[in-house]
This record gives sequence, structure tokens and C-alpha cells, in this order.
Amino acid sequence: MSTLKADTIVASDGSSPVTLTKQSAPKGFAYWNQGTPAIVDSLNASSITDTASGKGAINWSSAMSSASYMCTTGSPSVSSSTIYSAVTVDDGVYGYQTKSTTVWPFRTLYTGAGSSFYDATGSICAAMGDLA
Repeated sequence: MSTLKADTIVASDGSSPVTLTKQSAPKGFAYWNQGTPAIVDSLNASSITDTASGKGAINWSSAMSSASYMCTTGSPSVSSSTIYSAVTVDDGVYGYQTKSTTVWPFRTLYTGAGSSFYDATGSICAAMGDLA
């Protein structure tokens, strides 16, 4: 078995970054607390805009190449004693808010014994697409 150890990998010219071929990686992600509201951790996310309970937007530092990028999402549980389903959705797909190359609108809601938009304390998203 061989072991490869490296601190830096560059292209064959010795200085350019390696080009990814037939691969894709998220161009941004955000982990946020909407109750504060604040971004807890991120890549390419500059801030969060809180527009209403359970509704807001992630503002990207570097623009995506078009507004057709998609985000995968996750939301925390609502209650430990009642079964709920919590989801964060891309609000730009449905046209409720305007999605752009620098703004990703979202809604976070739960359903179970009732349903409502709510300010989740730990939602996540990862943006898939190309940077401008």
C-alpha cells in the first residue's frame, strides 16, 4: 500500500490550482440561527436577512453565474416530545420571494400537531451551481 502526503497540490506548471474534472462541489454553504438572526458558519455567505417568522434570505459574497442554482437544506427538530417534520425550502423556486445570483430566499416550517413557519436555531443550506 502506498501513502501520499502533501500540503499543497498544484497543476503541472507548479503554481496554478488543480482543475477539477467531471466533479462538482458546493459553491457556498450557510449554517444559521434565525432566532438571533446570525450566520454561525459559512462559505461564501456574507449575511442573513430576516424578513418574517421562518422567512429570510442568505446573501452570497460571490455571485452565482445564474439564479438557477439549487440549495440542499436541513432543519433541526422542533420538539423532543412531539413528532414534527421540519423543512427549509427554496422560496425562489415557488416565486414567493425573488431569488437572484446573490440572494437565496428560504422558508422554514414545521408540520405535525400543527404547522407554522418558525425561526429555527440551526438550519443549513449548500449551494450547487457555478460562480459568476
